Amino acid sequence: VETITVTASVFGSGLPPTGFIQFFFNGAPWQQVPLNGISNPSQAFTSFFFSTTGSGTVEAVYSGDANYSGASSGILTIGAF
Repeated sequence: VETITVTASVFGSGLPPTGFIQFFFNGAPWQQVPLNGISNPSQAFTSFFFSTTGSGTVEAVYSGDANYSGASSGILTIGAF
């Protein structure tokens, strides 16, 4: 079993960003995680578990807040080999 932890960081120009990160796995919603909002950058974490070898794609989408617009991470390939 392989565990892969992914961190999404959101940088702000002033106050720490707040809101949520929606993680996607292979294009499907995986988990919505609140940003910690206590530092700049604010961060959110999630883990993926592989019981056999394989891979998939991960994307993180920031919801935005009163001070910052939403944004997307782009697509990252992860896996257990």
